[in-house]
Amino acid sequence: MGDAVLAFFRGDGNNPRDSAIDAINCGTYLVQFMKDIVQPEINNYGLAEDIGIRVGIDYGPGGKVLWGMYGYPGVSEVTATSFHVDVAAKLQQKAPKNRVMLGQSLCDMLDLPKPVIEYKLVNGDPERYVTPNYKGRDDAQINYRQYVLNHKKYFPLLPTPASKDKPIQISATIKSKSQVQGDAPFHSCARSVRKPYGITFKAQFYLAENLQNVMVNFRVENTGKEASEIKDPPNANHQTPIKAVRRDSGEYFASHWEDVCYTGLHFMHVSVWHEDRMIVSEQVFGVFVGENPDE
Repeated sequence: MGDAVLAFFRGDGNNPRDSAIDAINCGTYLVQFMKDIVQPEINNYGLAEDIGIRVGIDYGPGGKVLWGMYGYPGVSEVTATSFHVDVAAKLQQKAPKNRVMLGQSLCDMLDLPKPVIEYKLVNGDPERYVTPNYKGRDDAQINYRQYVLNHKKYFPLLPTPASKDKPIQISATIKSKSQVQGDAPFHSCARSVRKPYGITFKAQFYLAENLQNVMVNFRVENTGKEASEIKDPPNANHQTPIKAVRRDSGEYFASHWEDVCYTGLHFMHVSVWHEDRMIVSEQVFGVFVGENPDE
């Protein structure tokens, strides 16, 4: 597609949210790959080229995207035509170097919170809308919002090879009820969880000394429109201390169940405490929640 690549993340017929999440995660990993692998390799060859990539992503519902064969036999291609395809291209062109820009349709569907998304700043002022501004049939400006994905906030939520070196190993399992056996492992920000399912979080860690009465604090931070309607406590945020069990191997373990109740991107913060003192800092696990947007 000119100087860019068009990548299509299709729905599996169950939940387009997961396709949107896959697209965001793919773009995020590509940006990090450029920083960690490509740029250092170029520098190793003595080249001073400061190269980078730009990624633009938007969500187009099935009924608003037209797929067709363009060209002539032997010199044709299958591609998509849509307002959202055009927006994604514009977002890619407008994105800062080594950043991902997201369109309004995608951000609204996932109910992405600030500061995970933010406005692009131009000369210190926020650039809120895709430009040039589109107009509808009534000739009024559409004012289609655009956002920059905060890479420093979002990338640490994703699993990487370095995750195994974190002080607390957090795992999660999706289950229909807290007491039933679960066999659906869930990774941070990997896919969406439908209501009214829930998640069992497990924390495993080692300490330098054998301590008694070690507590693991599971702190929930909710975001999004649905959670914002809860006033007491605000956003339904809460925390639950769980006493850790020390296994014969010396490893400490604690688990905690949470229902998923509100559409959006939510965060489970896990920390380790002893005698009212935090001894292992909080680590965060991201959870997308939401139904199929077509339902």
